[in-house]
Amino acid sequence: MNATTKKSGTALSLAALVFLLAACGGGSSSSGSGSSSGATGVNGAFAGDWVSASTNNGELAGNFNASGSTVTATVTRHTVSACPLSSFRGTWNESSSSLDGTFTGSNSTVAWNAKLVGGRLSGPYSVTSGGCAGDTGTITLNRG
Repeated sequence: MNATTKKSGTALSLAALVFLLAACGGGSSSSGSGSSSGATGVNGAFAGDWVSASTNNGELAGNFNASGSTVTATVTRHTVSACPLSSFRGTWNESSSSLDGTFTGSNSTVAWNAKLVGGRLSGPYSVTSGGCAGDTGTITLNRG
């Protein structure tokens, strides 16, 4: 075997090796650790206003905690004494940045459908049972 044939054979072997490595996925892989806010966007303290279509206006605040698509909260302040609230449980929808759930208290149940825009959760509510049953309006809570 002469030197020219030897060089050609080595070049062909290297080309074949490169082709095999590329075909077998010899490149890098992703660990899937990209960031996604998920329901964590609603984690933390929120405070704001309960604005009623009738006369039950007041303040509302709570500490929200997300786990997967489930969101819970402990109400830390609610100034509408006719329908006291103590907790929240709802479902986060990532694709629409919305939170649908229910506030509950000693004698009240309040359905709330909110949308998260920036650091603000806002949307309509409807009191379904208790001292303020039938009341509707808007709850707007700001982060912090």
